[in-house]
Order: sequence, then C-alpha cells, then structure tokens
Amino acid sequence: MKTLDLLDEKASINKTILLLAWPTIVKQILLMCVNDTAMVGPLGAIATSAVSLNVSVLLLVNGFLMALAIGYIVIIANNIESENYEKSRMVVNQGIMIALLAGVVIFVIMLFLGSNIPYILGADVSIVKDSQEYIKFLTIVFIPQGLMIMSNGIFRASGDTKTPFLVNILNNIINVVLTLCLFFHQMKFLY
Repeated sequence: MKTLDLLDEKASINKTILLLAWPTIVKQILLMCVNDTAMVGPLGAIATSAVSLNVSVLLLVNGFLMALAIGYIVIIANNIESENYEKSRMVVNQGIMIALLAGVVIFVIMLFLGSNIPYILGADVSIVKDSQEYIKFLTIVFIPQGLMIMSNGIFRASGDTKTPFLVNILNNIINVVLTLCLFFHQMKFLY
C-alpha cells in the first residue's frame, strides 16, 4: 500500500489534509453507527442502561490511551521528518511496549475495581448486576484496545491512514459479530 509523502512540498495542503482525514472521518461515523448501546436496545431498558452506564468508562480509558499514543506519534513523526529512521523505530517499539503495559495496568485495575463502577456512577439497583457483567467484557478489551490505538497512531504518523481505517473496519465487524453472538445468547434466555 502506497503511503502519502507528507514531506512533498509540491503537494497541495488541502489535498494532503483530505487524504489524511477521510479514513478517520469514516471511522468515526462507523463508531457512531455501530455501537453496543444501539445493538442491545431490543433487550430492553435495563440492558441498554447497563451498557450506557459503562460507555463513560470506555471513553475515559480510550482518552487516556489516545493521549498516550499522541505523545509517541509526535516523536515518531518528528523523527520521520528528520529522516532519523533508527530512532523512529526505537520509539515505535517503545510505544508498543508502553501501550501493552498500559493495557495490562488498566486491565488489572478494572479487574479489581470494575464491579464498583456502577456504584461509583450512581447506578440504579436494577441495572447494577447487568452493568457489572458488561464491564467484565469491557475489561477484556483494554489490552488489545491500547495496542490498536498505538499502532493506528504509528501508521498515521508515517502518513498511512488507510491501514488504520481497514483495521477499524475489521474491528467493527468483529465487534458486531461478537455483540450479536452475545445478544442472541441473551435472547435464548428470554424465551
């Protein structure tokens, strides 16, 4: 896959920005359209509330992981611009290791404290159990999520926004399939 040469001074700035931005814009649209809260809606108000309650936790963790990745992305992009590819590779490796470590730390914290989140967020007693079950599923995702955010940022730092776009499409497909499997598993118990 051809990467965009961000250092090409002959390239139009508007065209460069558009080429870099479109995969990210489409990714955000997909995230808005395909989310767990919308997919559990048919299960009823309690299930929807339980999932919705934990969205803020997911957004908080993702914000932290994105902030971490941005720090590395800036350093990587600066080294690529300076043609210091060896240092760039070193920072990429460090960024991947830090993302893995951050994911593990978040996983461990959530493993021990996740069941308290519904209480901390003031959840109604009727949704606490379902909310605690959902946070268990979210906890499993934090390690690969950290790695995905970091690796997508690394690709973007090198001018390649298509690879993260394709990874996010695959991620959305996996999310939909797994959510539907859980959804239909849950639906069996309703009958």
